[in-house]
Amino acid sequence: MAPIPKQFIKKVRSGKFPKETKKYFVNMTSDSKKLHITNCEKCNSSNSAFQYIDFDTIDKAFDFFKEYDKDISRCEHCLKKD
Repeated sequence: MAPIPKQFIKKVRSGKFPKETKKYFVNMTSDSKKLHITNCEKCNSSNSAFQYIDFDTIDKAFDFFKEYDKDISRCEHCLKKD
């Protein structure tokens, strides 16, 4: 399948998210591809990312990456299964 178009990947020099960042994001730095809740108190990795794609819902994130045949994983701290 096709690579993820670069226009979807947001880049931040400081690593800190802008205020308009959506509720969920996938860290694209170093091909991490881990889904986090933005600024989750339980996870230090959810507070910043130099390259990311943000989403309104978890389902939208998984659907987006299916389109590009890429696997993403859930952060075990942010998205702990009960």
